[in-house]
Amino acid sequence: MRILSLLLITVCFSIGSFAQKLNWSKDYLDAMNIARTQNKSIIVFFTDGSDLEKQRLVKQHFLKSKALKAISGQFVFLEIDESTSDKPSSNNKDFNNRLITTYNPNRDFPALQLITINTTTKPELFTDISSDRLKEFIQELKTLN
Repeated sequence: MRILSLLLITVCFSIGSFAQKLNWSKDYLDAMNIARTQNKSIIVFFTDGSDLEKQRLVKQHFLKSKALKAISGQFVFLEIDESTSDKPSSNNKDFNNRLITTYNPNRDFPALQLITINTTTKPELFTDISSDRLKEFIQELKTLN
């Protein structure tokens, strides 16, 4: 009985921790500080709400994927929503606009960008949104370990 109880508790905790959502920051400075102190790369999700089908694909095949959750401890996640970048109430307006200008100058939305800390290389902006390409992108992220 004791073993069964321990097994049940272990399974519950395993499922609970696996089902956890990714922690997304909307604060560029906060994400950068975490990445620097924990020596992690940043995955930036650029969105503006204009292409709902591509956003759905990103959410379904990337953000909610088991493969990404398995390696999520290696990254800091930052969401930059262009549709809120120009609002005066946006605390990070200047930083968001700078990040968009630097990493997404053509304003392609939705898009994903990997920012590696302590290196001058800038990986290519990922804009080829399809279920197969998103799976390939995750495989590329796995090789960074």
